[in-house]
Amino acid sequence: MYRIGLLIDWVDSHYHYQIVQGTMSAGKKHGVNILIFCGGQINAKNVWEASRNIIYSLASEKSLDGIILASGSLALTIDKETYTRFCHQFEPIPIVSLHEKIDNCYSIVIDNDKGFGTLINHMIECHGSKHIGFIKGPGDSQDARQRYNTFCSVLEKNNIPVNPALIFEGDFLVPSGKKAVAELLEKRKIPCDVLIAANDNMAIGALIELKKRGIHVPGDIKVTGFDDLLAGKNINPSLSTVKQPMSLMGCTAVDVLVSVLEGNDESRISYIPAEPVIRDSCGCETSDYKFSIKTITEKKVVKSIVNEETENDKFTLEKQMFYAAEDKTRNSDISLHEKDFINSFLLCVKEPENKNYLQKMFEIIDNSLLFKDDAKGIDPLISILQKTLPSCLERKEDILYSMNLILIISRKITSAYEKDSIEQVENILGRFTWYRDIIYGVLDDPDIKNFTKIIAAQMVQTNIKSLYSVLYKQNKPTAGILPPESEVLFTWDAKNGTLDEFEKPFPTEAILPDNLFPKDRQYSLLIEPLYFKNLHFGTILFELDTQSNNYYVIRMSVYNALNTYIILKKLQETFEQLTKTQNELIQAEKMAALGRLVAGVAHEINTPIGITLTSSSFLEEITDTITSLYNTENLKKQDLEKYFSKAMESVRLMKSNMVRAAELVKGFKKVAVDNSSEGMRRFNVNDYIHDILLSLRPQLKKCNHIIDIDCPRELQIKSFPGTFYQILTNLIINSLNHGFEDLKKGNIKIVVNYKNKKCYFNYSDNGRGIDEENLKYIFDPFFTTKRKSGGTGLGLHIVYNLVTQKLNGTIRCESKKDEGVCFYMTIPLQE
Repeated sequence: MYRIGLLIDWVDSHYHYQIVQGTMSAGKKHGVNILIFCGGQINAKNVWEASRNIIYSLASEKSLDGIILASGSLALTIDKETYTRFCHQFEPIPIVSLHEKIDNCYSIVIDNDKGFGTLINHMIECHGSKHIGFIKGPGDSQDARQRYNTFCSVLEKNNIPVNPALIFEGDFLVPSGKKAVAELLEKRKIPCDVLIAANDNMAIGALIELKKRGIHVPGDIKVTGFDDLLAGKNINPSLSTVKQPMSLMGCTAVDVLVSVLEGNDESRISYIPAEPVIRDSCGCETSDYKFSIKTITEKKVVKSIVNEETENDKFTLEKQMFYAAEDKTRNSDISLHEKDFINSFLLCVKEPENKNYLQKMFEIIDNSLLFKDDAKGIDPLISILQKTLPSCLERKEDILYSMNLILIISRKITSAYEKDSIEQVENILGRFTWYRDIIYGVLDDPDIKNFTKIIAAQMVQTNIKSLYSVLYKQNKPTAGILPPESEVLFTWDAKNGTLDEFEKPFPTEAILPDNLFPKDRQYSLLIEPLYFKNLHFGTILFELDTQSNNYYVIRMSVYNALNTYIILKKLQETFEQLTKTQNELIQAEKMAALGRLVAGVAHEINTPIGITLTSSSFLEEITDTITSLYNTENLKKQDLEKYFSKAMESVRLMKSNMVRAAELVKGFKKVAVDNSSEGMRRFNVNDYIHDILLSLRPQLKKCNHIIDIDCPRELQIKSFPGTFYQILTNLIINSLNHGFEDLKKGNIKIVVNYKNKKCYFNYSDNGRGIDEENLKYIFDPFFTTKRKSGGTGLGLHIVYNLVTQKLNGTIRCESKKDEGVCFYMTIPLQE
């Protein structure tokens, strides 16, 4: 059974879904399988859309027998040469391009000339348009160029010059239609009878902008498009356009590929005709209203239902209607908007042949639906008209005429409400409910088995036949190259429910393990990427029902929920790794501080030990001398007295230096124990600060900086002394390395106060300070201005974590360039 791939940017608009539906229907007819790769526009300007392109890498001869390219939308942002290269990467697979003619590919193209030319001729011949504007499409699009050429050709045949001032650049998107209207009204300010857009999206943008600016369509200016999108049919006024048989294009593409795969010769180019669709936006009534309007205008009724010669009759009818409106809707005067509606209705009744009055009434309704300001006021007026008119009119024909007119208005309003508001609200609520239920379930228990259980419970309500989720074995494909291996996260099947056992890993290019592809039926699979920015997780595949497109809300909910689940899991893993790394960094910093402490011990104890060693050696030497004199019986009194004097001096030096060494060892031991353990104890803050400074004496001896300590001598607190050691040493080292750079004599001030069971610890220096743009980043990990000099940027980050997490306190920093720095720390204490 053949597998045919459809590469398309999106699948959820009416335009895209027609292609998808046609392709799936033809696949079912021929018994071939359809794989739909939904991967965004090629090289789109939006990074989030361009990132989706990686899914196209799965389309290869190893997984597909033929490829269909929705070129009309895939190639909007790239030139022809770039897109041609993109297409040829799939060779030798037979390729069919929709819209665009590509060398060495089969092409299905729209015959723009006939359908588009007929619409433009309609505007000239039926509406007498002379000042005709055109909103162009992307310059690299064949369709856009052909439609513009058709526009110019039709105007030339009708002896109407193309006015460059009425030609606007566009890109097939809604904003460019709005931009064209703004350009016309604000800058060019020239007459324009009709704006012809190269596609419906731009025409819809023009309609919206014209209404926003109070320009009536089609009364002041007419608008047409090309594509026949559902949005164009539902907008008010409905859009005159050219119908592209997109479903037929999708069907034809599959027909061509199947024929080629079976060895038949096919024409390289197939043309599909386009037909004009005439609606309200060009000034013609839609087919929905033609029958009713025709019935009204063909009736041989009296032109003046309200007697023109009797002003009292007219006054009576209007008075009754306005009175009824005031009485029925609210106890206040009716709005100007409602008065306009009633007056337009009366004029429409008075002169049934004058369609301008009916169009005026439609415009009033359109505006009320567009801006929502007075939309609620129209419905009550319809009811008032139905009840009031029979009592004001005498002739049966007149009453029937008026009731038919009300029917037209009611259908107009009902159609707009049903197709716009209700559908949108239901879709939004449905999507939100699905997404909410799934996400809440995942957050409650973020386990894959729980997730698949929740998905399975939701999927049984859908018309999706099966669902597959695939994760790459690595998360960062490089240069658009997919990882070689993937694994199935979970699957769901309408018949079997959640399947937990499957082959893994498997080659990524296979899309799914062979044993998971449906074997007992023809299928259509929609494949979308799972990703966040440039981080790609894998794919999600939906087996779609060829007879329905009601899977949109379900599919998007599952897709978003799965993507959220994966992102949450990745964030959780990242957080755990960061926590582990942070603990390792803090431990490493503690060991480094301990290393500095050991170096300090060695340096400080070296002097007293050295003096003691010298003194003991000297004592040993003079003792040997005096002993020798004694043994040879040459010892004199003065020799003995001299020995006693020198021996006592040596002992005194040894004793004093050993006492000094013992004090140093005792202080270093206390700090070292605190620094290497997490124990809490009560300690004297002033004494401990001096012990810390003692351990830093080797670094401080190298400079002439002064450290002032302002701390109550009797202050004792119960806390973690080792943490205080790390905080203070990091702050001092930071001052030495950064604040006092190129400064010969600096000053550090440490102020400690105690109040309300809190210790207020202020540390300041008069060094270089911190630039304003850097001040907000100083506590961030790895932020340093000394990267080239070996700085790690971890010192102040560790200080911040120790103060806020270990001591449950707060820290803030104030600084200005060349005005020093001050850290304010507040630490709650235990009794």
